[in-house]
Amino acid sequence: MRTAVVAIAALILCGCSKTIVYSPSAIEERLGYDDRQESALFWRGDGVAQGEDGEIVGSIKTALKLENGERILGIDDGAVLSADNQGTLKIYGARVSQLTFSDPIAQAATDGKIVASVSRTNACRITDIASGETIFLTQERLSIAVTSRLARPLITPTTVYFPTLDGKLLIVDRAARKIVSEPPVGTEEFFGNLIFLKRVGSRIIAAGTTKIVSFGAATVSKSYAIRAVELLPSGLYLFTQDGEVLRLNELLEPEAQTKIQYARLIAAAEKNGAIFAVEQSGYIVRLENNLKTVTVFELPDRIRSVLLATNDRLYYHNKIIEWRTR
Repeated sequence: MRTAVVAIAALILCGCSKTIVYSPSAIEERLGYDDRQESALFWRGDGVAQGEDGEIVGSIKTALKLENGERILGIDDGAVLSADNQGTLKIYGARVSQLTFSDPIAQAATDGKIVASVSRTNACRITDIASGETIFLTQERLSIAVTSRLARPLITPTTVYFPTLDGKLLIVDRAARKIVSEPPVGTEEFFGNLIFLKRVGSRIIAAGTTKIVSFGAATVSKSYAIRAVELLPSGLYLFTQDGEVLRLNELLEPEAQTKIQYARLIAAAEKNGAIFAVEQSGYIVRLENNLKTVTVFELPDRIRSVLLATNDRLYYHNKIIEWRTR
């Protein structure tokens, strides 16, 4: 009898854990790949990605090839930031600047004078590029999760915003070199790193996987099961775990929304007013007319590795697909 009960319980648990895969009712076109790259993508930074041969791809073009062991973090005003596993951070601008830290850098940003960085041990630093001096340092709580989805620090003339690995937003006064606020954004103790941090209009908006917050004269927060957040030319887009797509204003009020049942939308870009969202099972979903018109294209493969969606194409593995506009 005990064996039968255990078997039944196992069947119930297996049934509850079944994943429902997105299956569109209509497909506009089954796509082939339009072009290929010399090597496959292996790392994605902020709006850019890197091939195994060191080539950088993205909307911002650069002829720079990174060396073996470097991984791209992002591009600021033409300056490429990269880091390695030994604690070296490089800034490829008008000249190459190199900074060395005691722990590897998870993400960083620069304004040309300073570098704001978050390390894999959750140390937040401001470093003067010219002198190499650390002018601000705080060690936050250790986190077991370090992913390429960590948002980049945000630098303004008066303030530096750090997205921490444990789900907080550190707001640092640049002149006083001290923390003025540290509001929580993530809500999960060990997997709460922030996945989005940008200036949107007059406000600063940050998001984790369970909450999005808009900072300004008054703080506004909304809770969602968040899969991705993208700042596109037509606005701020939030994609939930269950296939909901919302365009939000600065105060996080929905301006348009739709739901694509069971879709796992993991990245998006915009071209000619149309939103192109990549669905993990192997589809591209085109959204038009304030998200009211949905057109689905099938990819040759399921998404299993690094991808990058830019304003004119999708880079996936070593292949390229152009967005299909009307």
